Amino acid sequence: MSQPMSNSHIDLVLSGYHDSFTIYPEIKKVFSGLDWLIKRRKFGAFVPSMLLTGGTGAGKSALIKYYVANNLSDKEVLITRVRPTLHETLLWIAKELSVYKNRKAKASDIGLETHVSTCIKRTDLKLLVIEECQELFECTTHNARQTIRDRLKMISDDCRLPIVFVGLPSAKLILEDSQWERRIMVKRELPYIKLTPKLQ
Repeated sequence: MSQPMSNSHIDLVLSGYHDSFTIYPEIKKVFSGLDWLIKRRKFGAFVPSMLLTGGTGAGKSALIKYYVANNLSDKEVLITRVRPTLHETLLWIAKELSVYKNRKAKASDIGLETHVSTCIKRTDLKLLVIEECQELFECTTHNARQTIRDRLKMISDDCRLPIVFVGLPSAKLILEDSQWERRIMVKRELPYIKLTPKLQ
């Protein structure tokens, strides 16, 4: 009969796990979904995207970093965390890809979207990852969420660029829009890992 693990032993196991990366079935499903997105982006009427959700600390960011490190170059993926607004998020993307040349204090949203698309087309980007994407949709009105979804749709379509939305379960608000419901052809939820005593 197996002995229950002591708290100190559990702490050691957790520490070792935290510093490692384990590929279990749910992770493989996300990886295969990312592979499919990249291969499929050049075909069809619209570019498919992915929604990856999970609780805080489930390993979503670690999963993305591992996949990118082993499958894509730095020039083929852009990972951004949501800034306070979509406008600021797009500004950050533009600045990462080039120098945003509009010197006005408040750049036009449409002008900014066009510039972001132009910058993306000049790169080898195959994937745009938006982390903490729920922050785009929480605490906003239905109309505001629809505007955000429409602007992201325009960039994805114009650049033939898949978007990976990564966030908490509340990020599923993006699926309110019937078009994004169809476009997000890969939906994955990452569960928490549970430690159980080893059976002898």
